[in-house]
This record gives sequence, structure tokens and C-alpha cells, in this order.
Amino acid sequence: SEMCIRDRESGSWTITASDATPAADGATGIDDDTDALTVLPALTSYFTLNAPADITAGGARAAYTVSRFDVYDNPVTSSAEVVYLYTSSTGLAAGFYDAAANGNQVTQVTIADGVSTASVWYYDEEAGSWTITASDATPAADGATGIDDDTDALTVLPAVTSYFTLNAPADITAGGARAAYTVSRFDVYDNPVTSGAEVVYLYTSSTGLSAGFYDAAANGNQVTQVTIADGVSTANVWYYDEEAGSWMITASDATPAADGATGIDDDSDALTVLPATTSYFTLNAPADITAGGARAAYTVSRFDVYDNVVTSGAQAVYLYTTSTGLNAGFYDAAANGNQVTQVTIADGVSTANVWYYDEEAGAWTITASDATPAADGATGIDDDSDALTVLPATTSY
Repeated sequence: SEMCIRDRESGSWTITASDATPAADGATGIDDDTDALTVLPALTSYFTLNAPADITAGGARAAYTVSRFDVYDNPVTSSAEVVYLYTSSTGLAAGFYDAAANGNQVTQVTIADGVSTASVWYYDEEAGSWTITASDATPAADGATGIDDDTDALTVLPAVTSYFTLNAPADITAGGARAAYTVSRFDVYDNPVTSGAEVVYLYTSSTGLSAGFYDAAANGNQVTQVTIADGVSTANVWYYDEEAGSWMITASDATPAADGATGIDDDSDALTVLPATTSYFTLNAPADITAGGARAAYTVSRFDVYDNVVTSGAQAVYLYTTSTGLNAGFYDAAANGNQVTQVTIADGVSTANVWYYDEEAGAWTITASDATPAADGATGIDDDSDALTVLPATTSY
């Protein structure tokens, strides 16, 4: 009689006809008979990818094995089959290779006739979580159409820190709000580095006695370093200064001095500290003059409370003398010119010039003030005065 056998498990199996149950008994009683039957896999139904460990950007390649199976989960070994490879990475250097090192970059791999797997290696310099796909379709993976694709979620970790960066905050005012800095760390492939805590040393080229870094935007503690914590790529620090000027702020891996490109590359920012508002005027002290002779040359200067010269904004300075001379007065030139009672320090400069003339001999006080019609001392902007001696001219009568 005839019978049919159905099997979903590929392999080489022994089929036996026997007079015995529950197990065949060979030559006992009626001799049994056997046949060696091979069950071949069906056509490829799906691909699989293994799940290699995370890799490091620019480091060793991830080793992938692409396998093929029929709908009954049997490995398929008959005929060569092309598998197309894809990554979701945005890295310019991302790609597949036919060897663990060196070798050739490929976009597909062939599972050869007689085997069910093929090996391929993946390289990337872009840190992130990327999807690796093996597919029967090109130019794009097609999921469950035809042979089912398979994917693996691969994490590419940043390499070690290669350089620091500093942001560029806006100019600050002497004695005012602190400049907010963020120090960031990156690997050689420009990936933010988040693994491990890292100390960053802070430097300023300022000569200000109060110049320094703080761990808060207000109050807080003065610091000379900041730590980028494990799990993040940045740290914040705030800079304060009372010395106006253009200063270089540097983040470095080195102490007691920054070391540029040695080890981790340092980064610097050019920060401008602007003067605060005018706090006081000063007058120089010209030599004695002679009654009716050459005028005394005065320079009025303006400074903030931290002794920085102030250059922003035009500012009127009112001029006074204690002289009782009828011809005593101030002029806008060393000779000739116009008589004035005030002088303007122009925007962009910190000084203005004025000349004093007198025909009354004596010791007189010359005052520069922000007030009119009379000087007001320390009210508002502090006034300044100079004691000027006007000597008599030569004997006339």
C-alpha cells in the first residue's frame, strides 16, 4: 500500500515500517524496513541579523551575521542570495565592510550556495542609536514584502574627549551680571561625549583683582574649575569681572596653566568687559600760569566706580573757577577759540580738553562737575578739582 509523509523540519531523517509498537523492533517477528529521506528547506522567507555589542565611533567594526530561513524556520542553504544592507545613521563615514579590518566597503552581501549565513562588518563615526537593516530589496528596504527584512538597533558610542568648546556670551559690564558660559566636550568626530566625569580648568587673561569664575549666575562660590558629570556633555560656569577690557577666557584640561592642543584641545572665547556708568571725573594738574599769559591746558577724564575709563555715550562736564577775575574763563582752544562754561566728552572717548585763562593772580580752584548752575561735589557723578596758581605778570607800573 502507499502512504504520504509530510514534514516541516528540514534534515536527513530515517523512515521505518515495522510490525511493532510503540517502537520499531528490527528483525524481531516481521523484519522492519527503513528509508533515508531528506527534507529540503523551502524558499527563503525571512532574514535575521544578530545583535552585536555597542561600538565606539571610529573604533572596531560591529560584526554582523545575516542568516536566511524558510517559513518553517529552517536555515536555507540552496542557491546564492543577495542581501542589501542599510543604516539609518547620518554619519558621512557610516558603512559596511567585507572584513573586520581594512577590506572593501560594500552595500550588499551574498549568502553563498550551500550555506545559510554571510558575515559583514559595520563602521561608523557618528555617535547615536542607528537601525541596521538586511533586506532583499534595493534601493530601499521593503519590510515584509517578498523576503521579510530584519533590523538591529545598534548604539555607536562617542570616542574619548578630543576637544572642549566654549560658547560666546554677549559683552558684560564691569561689576554687572556675570557672563554665562557652557563648556562642552566632543570626540575627534565631533560627537558630544557623555561618558565619565571630566574636570575642566578655567583661565582668564584679565588683570582685574576681582576677575573670576562662579558656580552660579548670582551669589554662589568662586571656582577655578568645573566638572562635566558622567552622563552629560556640558557644564555651566559664570564669569565676573570689574576690569574693563577684552579678555581671553579659556577652558583647558591642564593645570596650573592652559596647554593649547596638548592632550584635550583647549578652547577660548574673547570676552569684552565694558565699563560701568561714569562714577567720577578727574582733572589733571597743569603747571602754574601767568596772569594774561598762556592758558592752562586741562584734560577732563571720566571713570566708573571700578576705575575703568568710560567711553560710551556723550557726557557734559560743567566748569567752575573760584577766581574773582573779570576775564577768568574756559576756552575750547589753546589760543583764540571760544569761551565756554562746559565741555562735552564725546561718545567713544573718555576725555575732553579745555583751556583756562585768567588775569587775576592768586590760588584758584578749578572744578569739573556734572551739575549746573553750581558744582555738587559727590552727588551724582563725583566732581574733581585742581588748585591752580595764577602768577602775576611782570611789573607794569
